[in-house]
Amino acid sequence: MEVRAVAKWLRLSPRKARLVAELIRGRSAEDALAVLANAEKAAAVPVGKALRSAIANAENDPRNQMTLENLYVKDVRADEGPRRKAIWMRGRGRRDIKVHRMTHITVIVDEREVARPRTAVRRRTATAPRAARQRPAAPAAQPAAAPAETAEKKEETS
Repeated sequence: MEVRAVAKWLRLSPRKARLVAELIRGRSAEDALAVLANAEKAAAVPVGKALRSAIANAENDPRNQMTLENLYVKDVRADEGPRRKAIWMRGRGRRDIKVHRMTHITVIVDEREVARPRTAVRRRTATAPRAARQRPAAPAAQPAAAPAETAEKKEETS
């Protein structure tokens, strides 16, 4: 059963948060924490907080008995929140607009299935290999015989 944690209204660009999210997607929870601890990105701090919150939610949920060793990061999303706009005064009486972007980070962790020993399963195979199932190629045209060869053949027959 998947467990999630959401960190909203973070004053961080979603584009920068997505770079960090790509680093941990699909990793085990322990590996993801180690990667975030050593990442040299400012976005690693809020993503790490959301990840630790999701892990705590999974471990403390009375409905399931999840442990850190069995958890992995199923999905991490850095969605765009609202944009706060501010006026930035420039020279000669002009002004520009600064756009302060916000991010909503969602971390979903799930429990890995315990590896079971595989039993021998006979799989169905195709009746013919793929190359044989394709349409046959058109027969190649035979090259025209050289004039010297045809002359020699005529002499042998006579």
